[in-house]
Amino acid sequence: MDIEGFDVDRLELETISYSKAQVHEMLEEEFGYHFHKAPDNGIYHLFSDTEFDIPKKAENVIQFADAYCELPSPVYGDNEYDCEDYALTIYTLLTTAHPALSVGVMFSNNTDHAYNLFITEDEGIVYYEPMGCSIPDSSADLYQTEKGVLLF
Repeated sequence: MDIEGFDVDRLELETISYSKAQVHEMLEEEFGYHFHKAPDNGIYHLFSDTEFDIPKKAENVIQFADAYCELPSPVYGDNEYDCEDYALTIYTLLTTAHPALSVGVMFSNNTDHAYNLFITEDEGIVYYEPMGCSIPDSSADLYQTEKGVLLF
C-alpha cells in the first residue's frame, strides 16, 4: 500500500488475536469505574469489531503511527482541524492498513481533548498523542478521562 509516497508495507506489525471481551476487560482495568457508562456519567465505548489484532510489540505500532503522523496534514486550527481530527486520521490510516488493529480514539468530555489508544501485548494500553506524534505521560491531567466516548 502506498499513501502519498509512504510505503506502509515496509513496517512489520506482528499481531495476535484478542476477543472483544478481552479488549473490554483491559479497558475496564485501565479506566476503572468510569468505564462502560453513558458519556455524561463516564466513558461510553463503541467497538467496531468482535476480534482485534493486538500488536505483540508496542514499539512497532508506535513506529507505524509515527510514520503516518509525519505525513502532510492540514494546519492546526481550533474548531477547524484540531485534536479529534488528528486522532481520527491516525485511527483511519492505521485501520485502513490493518483493518482489525487495536487502535482507538478517546473523545474526552471532561478534558475537551481527543487522543489515540493502542492495546499491545507487551505494554498493555498505550496512549498516543497524534498532535505531537508522541507517547504522552498518561498521568497528565489532559489524559485523565472520566467522561467521554471511546471508539475502538
